Amino acid sequence: MVYINDTIDLFIEEIKKDDRFWHDEMVPKLSLFYKECIVSEIVRDNLGKGKKCKDPPNIMKAIAEHETKKKLIKPK
Repeated sequence: MVYINDTIDLFIEEIKKDDRFWHDEMVPKLSLFYKECIVSEIVRDNLGKGKKCKDPPNIMKAIAEHETKKKLIKPK
């Protein structure tokens, strides 16, 4: 559901659950994120020590690749 304001009708769209997509695509990515990002931060307690979270190498690589693509595809 999307609400913009009282002058525009609500937009409602039903999204059907896709078990195959969830199991094959989302669970592996979410599990990797949890193991590499969340668990390590819990163990190190960086936030509790007032430190910033540290991104694992695969995320740093993805960020660098994204930045490179942005530089190659500049909007007109």
